[in-house]
Amino acid sequence: MKISLDKLVDNPFNERKTTTKEAQEGIKTLADQMKRHGFLGSLLARPHGQKYQVAFGSRRLKAAKLAGIKEIEVEVKELSDQEMTEISTMENLQREDVDVFDRAAHLQAYMKKYDCSGNKAASVFGMGVGNANNYIRLLQVSEGSRRFVRNGTLGWRNVERLFVSGGDELIRTMAYSPLRGDKLERLAGVLNSMEASTRQRIVGQICAEEIDPESILISGLKYAVPKKDELKGLDANQLAKKLSQHLKDGAAALEVVAAQWEHFDSADKAILGLDATVMLDKLNQAKNDVPQLTKGN
Repeated sequence: MKISLDKLVDNPFNERKTTTKEAQEGIKTLADQMKRHGFLGSLLARPHGQKYQVAFGSRRLKAAKLAGIKEIEVEVKELSDQEMTEISTMENLQREDVDVFDRAAHLQAYMKKYDCSGNKAASVFGMGVGNANNYIRLLQVSEGSRRFVRNGTLGWRNVERLFVSGGDELIRTMAYSPLRGDKLERLAGVLNSMEASTRQRIVGQICAEEIDPESILISGLKYAVPKKDELKGLDANQLAKKLSQHLKDGAAALEVVAAQWEHFDSADKAILGLDATVMLDKLNQAKNDVPQLTKGN
């Protein structure tokens, strides 16, 4: 049925709070298309007093009003509050131009209102459980850190992973580092694979600029070392060979281990079965005696 636009109102369960520049431009573009071709298709709405609440299509409704359209085709249907919430949440989760923190807030609001677990929400909205949990975890990020996502400095997935690794302080530190994209993903992966006490120490050193975070990526290992129990009792050549299995440039791995050795705690050193002096001697000898570890071989 045709309904006048002045009788159509947004879904009251839409948790969207922020309108991105991309979204605003998209509405304007859509309005321009509607001026040329009219309003195509229809919206879904439920009756509410003398008006109708639009279940989905808030963007199209705004564009229609901007285009000066007076009435559009609407399918009117009785919908429960939960159905209205699910429809609005689904629409927002599928739109990349919606602020990611609004998407996360929408999902969280649904889960809280309907006492819904991450597994259940993932099933309702056709998403992975891990992805649902990532959205919820993202809401723990401070407003100060969120700005790095909104201004395009960091991707939201990088921010979520870095938050798990070292909280807002690590996010702020990495926002001003040259690392981006896949490198940040790898850094977070290495940090998250560490024991909690080790990770806390390393994150503190990164934030204090005592460690270049990219040096950890050179090796792609847990803090520049493969499984520590695999290194116990190895001689220089065996150690070099073990390290070379984990990266393309084995010499770089040796340099990273040597540089970071003083930061290992006593338990780490005991597992390696070497004291600092002997370890550094062995590393230096390995770098000279194992030419096959150079890049390209």
